[in-house]
Amino acid sequence: MFLWPSTTPVIRALTDEKALTRLLPPSCRLAGDPVLTVGLTMLTNLGWLAGRGYNIFRVGCEIIFDGKAGSVRGNLALVLWENHADPILTGREELGTPKLYATLPDAGFLEDKCTFAASWEGFRFAEFEVVNLKSGPIADPPPQYAAQGGLPLLCYRYHPKVGDWQNADIATMTMSTPGLAPPPVVHQQLKGEGRFAFSRLAGRICRRSTRTLRRLPACRCWNSAARSFRSRQASQISLRWSPFDSRVGPGYQRKKHSASP
Repeated sequence: MFLWPSTTPVIRALTDEKALTRLLPPSCRLAGDPVLTVGLTMLTNLGWLAGRGYNIFRVGCEIIFDGKAGSVRGNLALVLWENHADPILTGREELGTPKLYATLPDAGFLEDKCTFAASWEGFRFAEFEVVNLKSGPIADPPPQYAAQGGLPLLCYRYHPKVGDWQNADIATMTMSTPGLAPPPVVHQQLKGEGRFAFSRLAGRICRRSTRTLRRLPACRCWNSAARSFRSRQASQISLRWSPFDSRVGPGYQRKKHSASP
């Protein structure tokens, strides 16, 4: 048994339904209100990284995927930034997660305020802050994987063909569940008021993501939180995932690659 400590500040904001729907993969629809979730997870003491850790800065929303085998509700990862090569490579290739690299320092906590900024080659492209943090009751039982709200993680695994970027070599949905890992033990839960922003310019790859996210209007932010928990487990987390068949129309592919220079 060993401990896997992590801290997760999260901001949820109501945005424009049409604008958010345009970012969804085929056969996906919003599950309820158009709520965009922006959050940071700071992981430490990971067994598969020899006791090291890394940070995850993510943007997503809750959706329902209607596949050939049925429908599933989960949290769609629109984009994730991480600051370690190993989880980026394994997440892309084994789980189909849309991951990019960025400089992600730990979030700063001072009195009742939490601040964070993500950068690429010294350029700050995203930031958020949560203020007026106050201790709140801890959910019982604690939400499994607090960053995901207890729902499975859904990703759109898309790989273009080599030499033919307008057509897909792989285009399918993937689902990751906690597997046999026990639920985390939440030590503290804080709630406050949050805000986030994305900058206009960054590197070539980051620019495509941040330009799209900047177009999403934040109508209202609420339910910002910071959770600190430790997950007890006998071995490293085992993620079980299964692909869902999803046909991709040529119109979506052209739109996806229209931003290429």
